[in-house]
Amino acid sequence: IPNAALGTLDNATGIFIAARRIVGTLAISCQVRRTTGGAAAITWGFQVETSPDGITWTPTAGSARYINLRGAGDNNVLQITNLTAAVDIPAGTRVRITQMTDTSSANVGLVALPAMLGGATAAGLVFSLITTL
Repeated sequence: IPNAALGTLDNATGIFIAARRIVGTLAISCQVRRTTGGAAAITWGFQVETSPDGITWTPTAGSARYINLRGAGDNNVLQITNLTAAVDIPAGTRVRITQMTDTSSANVGLVALPAMLGGATAAGLVFSLITTL
């Protein structure tokens, strides 16, 4: 996090703790991969959750976003998606992003990729807080 005045990020858990109230937009760019094929399309999504104590987590209303990954027997289907959600995060609140899918047999989720094609590595998920306060 370039601006420590906003809060701290625990890289091991992915939990962000707001140092002050943050009102604005949470922008997320992520890579989702379905590693096993199948005939049916599957749905993958994420949601923003908040917690006052790191124990009890509450989904943020309106934060869930979903994409569909095609079926047709394809393996290693990769989809890049950019999603945004409005946020009003009180100071001291913990924030995390959880992912979900409608099937456990398709092996689908966020994926980071090694450097390839002469480029840099690719993170599985990048998030930004665009604040107005």
